[in-house]
Amino acid sequence: MGTNMSTLNQIIKPKLLYKLKIKKGEIPNFLTRLDKNSHYQADIWSDKTYKVDPKTHVFTTIQEHFGNRLIKSIKLKKNSVVVDVGCFIGEKLWQINNKLSLGIGVDIAIPSLKAAQDIDIYGNKYIAADLENLPFKDNSVDLVMVFDVIEHLTHAGKGFSEVARVLKPNGQFLLHIPIKDNKWSFFGWKQKLSPKEAQKEYFDVGHAPERMLTSAQIKSYLKKNNLKIEKEIFYNSFLVHFFDRELNKLASKLFVNLLSKGKSKVSTTRSVHTGKTGKIRNFYGEAIVPILEFLSWPDWILSKLKVGNTYFVLAQKK
Repeated sequence: MGTNMSTLNQIIKPKLLYKLKIKKGEIPNFLTRLDKNSHYQADIWSDKTYKVDPKTHVFTTIQEHFGNRLIKSIKLKKNSVVVDVGCFIGEKLWQINNKLSLGIGVDIAIPSLKAAQDIDIYGNKYIAADLENLPFKDNSVDLVMVFDVIEHLTHAGKGFSEVARVLKPNGQFLLHIPIKDNKWSFFGWKQKLSPKEAQKEYFDVGHAPERMLTSAQIKSYLKKNNLKIEKEIFYNSFLVHFFDRELNKLASKLFVNLLSKGKSKVSTTRSVHTGKTGKIRNFYGEAIVPILEFLSWPDWILSKLKVGNTYFVLAQKK
């Protein structure tokens, strides 16, 4: 644990480290003054925070299973420094801890960081910081993971440039992001056929149509920052999105209604990870999701045709 704090201190910008006074157990806070949008985003995700056991936590969407396999497939040298921006409770760092000298979870939602720190069993460090103003030195990080964050930023271009700045030469950048050019995807059709419901889904997770980027815009930002694409995958084409969003939501409501038996219903994110509901949730993730993933194989054809609501990119700094 002491070694990890020492490594963290070594990659923080000296002028920021000098000003920072950290009490034991506190989250190091490198946040600059947040704008209105950033405050809004922090409030949304602070409310969704929950605590689980990293050893037994079960992922309940096809996207989570796929994303975790993708993370594990990245070739990293031993003693790598990995930063996960928008870490929430730290799940993505759990996938590669045997390869790390230091894993750093970054978020603007401090309750999420506290939850992550409380349940961490790997010695990862968690800090409050903004992707548009990362506190790390230039050329100090081996891998930056950014899942579903850039579309929340006020200035997307600043996010890409900050990732490029902190990466070491040949360092890697793993990005997952919803895209605007989702015309033929399940969600694309939903936007046409049920625009009010689709818009509500956007707003519930802090999305706004004016902040969405196309895959071409993302590629342009990567090229501008000397980040060469090694792998790209159009995702959530049709069946994956339907199984993960529509069917998952329906199954959750059904389980809650069955277990409540007319009493006060289980409705919060925190409560579905414990008790009878938690056991059913785990069964769904362990037994049902792999079957649904197998049934979603047609999405790979659509992915090759560049149809998707989201976009995975693995890039390398030149």
